Amino acid sequence: MKLVKRFRAVAKKMVPFSLRESLRYRKGARQFRRIAATRRPVADLPWGVNVYGNVGGAFGLSESCRGVAAGLQAAGIPVAVHDSSLPTEGEAASPYRVNLIHANPNHLPALRKNIAEPLWKRRYNIGYWMWEQERLPKQWLRFLPLFDELWTMSEFVADAIRKDCDLPVTVIPHAVDPKLDPSCGRAFFGLPEGLFLVLIAFDYFSAIERKNPEGAIDAFCRAFPPEERGVGLVIKARNLPLREQARLRALLGGRKNVFFLTEDYEKTAVNSLLRAVDVYVSLHRAEGFGLILAEAMKLGTPVVATDWSANTEFMDDSSACMVPARLVTLQKNYYPFLKGSRWAEPDTAAAAGFLRRLKDDAAYRGAIAAGGAEHIGRILNREAVCAALTRRMEQIASLSDERKNG
Repeated sequence: MKLVKRFRAVAKKMVPFSLRESLRYRKGARQFRRIAATRRPVADLPWGVNVYGNVGGAFGLSESCRGVAAGLQAAGIPVAVHDSSLPTEGEAASPYRVNLIHANPNHLPALRKNIAEPLWKRRYNIGYWMWEQERLPKQWLRFLPLFDELWTMSEFVADAIRKDCDLPVTVIPHAVDPKLDPSCGRAFFGLPEGLFLVLIAFDYFSAIERKNPEGAIDAFCRAFPPEERGVGLVIKARNLPLREQARLRALLGGRKNVFFLTEDYEKTAVNSLLRAVDVYVSLHRAEGFGLILAEAMKLGTPVVATDWSANTEFMDDSSACMVPARLVTLQKNYYPFLKGSRWAEPDTAAAAGFLRRLKDDAAYRGAIAAGGAEHIGRILNREAVCAALTRRMEQIASLSDERKNG
C-alpha cells in the first residue's frame, strides 16, 4: 500500500495538472453518460427541492449554495439540504421531486460518489454552474445530458452557457445582506486608526491571474507615492503560499503601512473588515458574479472595479468607480482558463485616479458609498431573489404536472 501511494505521488508530479484534469473529466463523463441514458424523472414524488452543494465552504459557490437554499425556504418551498462532501443517506433523505446540484462540472465526478445513483435518475435535475469567461470549457459540455436545466447567478454566465447549450437557463442572483460582527473593528485585524485604508481580497485557489492583485497593487502605488503618509494597503489573501506573498511584497518596494491578512475568518468578520476600510478595489480580469464587490457596496464602502463581466450588472458610474479595460486573448493557459480565450486587462492608471479622488474628495467618496448601498439594496434584496425562485419553480411544477398527466 505504501508503494502504491508513493507511485501515485510521483506520477502526480510527472503528469501535468491540465492532463490529469482532462483524464478525470473523461472518466467522470463516461460514468455519467450511463446514468443520463437511463434517467426517468418521477413526477409523483413530493414537491420540493433536494439541494446538494459544499454548504460548509468559505468560497463563492458555497456562499451561493447557502443563499439559494435560504431563498427557496423563504419562498415557502420545501427543501432538504445536503453537504455534497458527505454521503447521502438514501432516497428517504432526499424525498423531493427536484434536485438542485450546486456544483460546477469539474466537481461532479467527486459528487457522484456521495449521491446514490437513483437520486440522479429519478429527479428533475437542475445544475447551478458558475464561470468567468465568455464561453464554457468544452469539457463541461459532456455533463449536460445529466440535467434538465441550468441556473446561474448572472446574465454574463447565462450568455456563456447558452452559446453551447439548448437547455433552459435561468438567472437566480445572490441576495446581498452582509451581517457584521461588532467586535471586529480595525483593532481586531491589527489595523491602525487614522489611515486611509485600501483593501484587496482574493483566494489564491480562485486563480490569482484572474483576480489580478498585481493590478490593484500597481494602481495603489501609482495613486500614492511611497513618502505619502496617512494611507495603507490591506491585502486579505486565503491559501496564499509564502513565495507568492514575498512576490507581492516585492511589488510594493518596501512601502510602509502594508498589512497582509492570511488567516481564515468567519464570514461576519470578513464583512466587518469590508466595513472597516475606506475603499475596496478589485481589478479582476473576469468575474462570474463578484459577491464581495456587492457586499462592500451594500455596506457603504466605495468600490473600484474592472468595468467588464458580471459585476457590471449590479454597478454603474453612480454606485461604483468603473475602471475601463480592454479585452485580451490569453497567450497561454492559466488553468482552468485556456489559451485562446479572452478576459479583461484593466487600466491601472485609471484605477489610480479613482483611488486618488476617493481619498482627496470626501463628497465624491460619500456619493459613491451612498449610491452603492442604495443600488444593491434595491436590486439584490431577498424579496427580488425569492420572486425569481418562486417564478421559476412554478414553471417547473407546471412542466412536471404536464409530464404526469401526459
